[in-house]
Parts: sequence; structure tokens; C-alpha cells
Amino acid sequence: MTIKELRLEKGLSRAAFAKALGISVSSLDNYESGRRSPGGKALTAIMNVYGLDLSDPGLEAAALEAAEAMEAAEVAAEVAEAEETESEEVAEEADAAEEAKAAEEAEAEEAAEEAEAAEEAIAEEEAVAEEEAVAEEATEEAEAADAAEQAQAEEATEQAEVSEEAEAAEQAQAEEATEQAEVSEEAEAAEVSEEAESPMAPEEAEPVEIAVEEAIAEALDEAQAEEAAALAAADEKAARKAEKKARKAAKLAARQQADEEAIQHVIEIITALSDSLDLEDSAAVAAARDAYDSLSDDQELMMPGDVLRMLFTAEQMIENAEEAAAREASKSVPIEECRITVKDVAYTGKKIKKPSVKAVCGEVEMKPGEDYRVKYDRKARDVGLYMLTVKGKGRFTGAVKVPFYVVPKAAVFARLLGGDKQATRDWKLLKNVEGCQVEYSTEKDFSHSKKAKLRKPKDLEKALKKLKAGKKYYLRVRIFATIKKKRHYSDWSRVKTVKL
Repeated sequence: MTIKELRLEKGLSRAAFAKALGISVSSLDNYESGRRSPGGKALTAIMNVYGLDLSDPGLEAAALEAAEAMEAAEVAAEVAEAEETESEEVAEEADAAEEAKAAEEAEAEEAAEEAEAAEEAIAEEEAVAEEEAVAEEATEEAEAADAAEQAQAEEATEQAEVSEEAEAAEQAQAEEATEQAEVSEEAEAAEVSEEAESPMAPEEAEPVEIAVEEAIAEALDEAQAEEAAALAAADEKAARKAEKKARKAAKLAARQQADEEAIQHVIEIITALSDSLDLEDSAAVAAARDAYDSLSDDQELMMPGDVLRMLFTAEQMIENAEEAAAREASKSVPIEECRITVKDVAYTGKKIKKPSVKAVCGEVEMKPGEDYRVKYDRKARDVGLYMLTVKGKGRFTGAVKVPFYVVPKAAVFARLLGGDKQATRDWKLLKNVEGCQVEYSTEKDFSHSKKAKLRKPKDLEKALKKLKAGKKYYLRVRIFATIKKKRHYSDWSRVKTVKL
């Protein structure tokens, strides 16, 4: 009988049974399901709940049998749990693979969406530029029509003013003529009255008529003078208005010319940009943007749409290049993938100079101290093969060992041609040195020259005995050494001239 069957026979709930045993409900679930076996204390508590005596051999055997059964069940449960865990891990790996595949598909979809968005943005920019060009053309036409209407209105106003002034002058002349007629009538009436009151003699009447005629003539002259002055004033006013209109037209033409020059300057800067841009062209693109931003609002509206599209495309290319450079900079690069070259160094007899190192990653030359550092072999003193270590820094990781050679130095043995014994001794002290090579020619540029190998310093005399007497020879020498089965030569020594 299992623990669950005993509990059900007793009529206890899981919570009441767990409380009676002094354990948690989860522990009781493990016991009843067989996932775990009750220990000594738990088994004693169960027996006490059911009033069983463990001292009874039969009960003890039954308890042991139940414990073994529970232990077997627990082992089976552990095996099942392990198998379930393994299947879950396999399922998780499959899910991870599916997620990775889904992520790749999502990245591909995102890249496609970005490309589509870029195309839509370019199309939208082109549409906006076309709309701006149409609006700009309509604005220019409206401005031209307004200017024409305004000019016509001003001309009509000026003509009306001139007509009004002419009418005023004619009215003034009419009024003067009327006044003169009235004066003449009054004078005639006065003459008639005087003649009626006191008849004059014919001799006295003539001076009166002359005076009246003179007065009429004087009044007519004054009226004509005033009319001429009014016409002159009207002409002067019309001239001033014409001059003002001419100045306004000249100012407008100058402003239009300045706008055209400023716009043409910006167009030249933008069209000078290359079709294929990279980060090195970012300054030129920024200068083009600054030039465009320096235009006024009216001047910006006058810019051609195709030139603006060139500027927008150039800015997008620079932005894409910057993003690509940022992504590239964020990646770590193993130093082993870079190309590292080391120049051979010349033997000095003492501590040699540090060899020159050049590291290139792709097409970009790496910076020492910033991208890598070099550890030199302090034992490099003699002619031979040595190693140095180049360790990456920053985004460059790892380290790599690079070989370099210490080769003979020609200047040390230039005296050999003069038979200097010290040069002979230096030669013998050199490590890995096999001998030297002598080149001689009757030409200063060593054309048609011959070479001789010297294994010993005294071999030089044998080589020189082959030269013809009576001729001038040019000689030079260099040392050779074999390092790791590879022959290395020093530089040529100074040229020595010999005449036999």
C-alpha cells in the first residue's frame, strides 16, 4: 500500500496529512508521486499517524520494502527527469537554431526595408524638389505679373497727375482770361460813364484807351508766365518720378544679379562633388551644405531641383560611410590577419638598432602605440636570424612573432680593399659570415663588371692579379652570410679606384 493510499484510507487531505507529519505539502507530493523517498524521521511520523509499531518485524520489512520501492521510483523519476532535461536541451537548441534563422531572416527583411525606405526617401525628395521647382516657377511668374501690374498702375497714376496738372493750368488760364475780360468790361464801362458825365475831347480820350490796352497786355503776360511756370513744375515732377522709377529698376536688377551670382556659386560647389564619395570627402560635403545654408530664403527657392538632389545624395553617402566605419571600428581584428613587415638591420658589433616595423590592416596603415606595440629581442647582437613580438592594442587583439635579420654592414669592411688588417680581424669575428664579394670594372658605373668571391682575406690578392696592367679599375666589396639557408648581403662599400 502506498503513502497516498494510506492517506486516502485515513480520510485526510494533503494539507492535514502534511501538518500531521510536520512536513510541507510539496514534500508530501514528492513522497506520494515517488519522486523522493521519505527518510527515517518522515517514515516514523507516517507510522505514528497510522498507529503502527515499527518494532514489529513484519511492519519493519514492509516499511523497508516500501522504502526500496520509493527509492526505485525515485531513481526512475530521476532518469525520466534527466531524459526530459536532455530532450528539453535538444528542443532548446532547435529553438535557438530556429531563433537564429529567424533573426537572420529578420535582419535580411530589415536590410530590405532600409533599402526600400532609402528608395522611398529619395523618391520623396525628388517629388518635393519637383514641387518646389513648380512652386518657384509659379512664384516667379506671379511676381513678374505683379511687377508689371504695379508698373502699369504707377504709369497710369503719373499720367492722371499730369492730366490733372494740365487741367488745373487750363482752368487757371480760363480764370485769368475771364478776369481780364471783366477788367476790360469795367474799363469800358468806366469810359462810357466818364464820357457820359463829362464829355472829353478826342485828344484826352486817346491816352485812356492806350492805358487800358497796356493793362490788358500786362495781365495777359502775367497769365502766360504763370501757365509756363505751372507746366515747368509739372515737367519737373514727372522727371523726378521717372528718375525714382529708374533707380528702383536698377536696384531690382542689381539684387537679381547678386542672387544669380550667389546661387551660381553654390551650384558650382555642389556639382564639383565626386560621384563616389567616402569619409575623406566629408569636409567637401559639409562645405557644400554650409554654402547652401548661407543663401537667403528667396535664393534657396531659386535653386535647381537636380542640384539639390545631388547635395542630398552626397550627404546620404557620407552618412552611410560613417555608419560603415563605426560598424567596422566596433569589430575586433586579430593581429594575425594584418600584414607586418620588418626591415633587416645592419650589424654594428654592439647592441643593434631596433628594426623598423610596418603593420597594415587591409588598406589602412596601423599606428604604433595606438594599434600595436613591439617587443624586441635584446639578444640580437650578431649576424643572424631573430624574432620580435607584435602585440595588438585597441580593437586589434592577439600577438604574433615576426622574424628579422641582422646582416653585415659594408662600412665596417670598406677598408678591406686597402689591405687594412683590422678589417681582416673584424671579418673573422663575424658570426655566420662566409666571405665577401668583390666587384671590379673599368667603367665608373660598373657596367660590364666582374665579381669574385673571397673566402679568406688573402684571396683578394689572387683576384686582383687577374686585372690587366695599364688600366684603371673601379672596385667595391660587400660581405655575405648564410642565415637559415638563405644568403644575405651587406650594402656595397665605398668605391676604390686602382690604376695598375
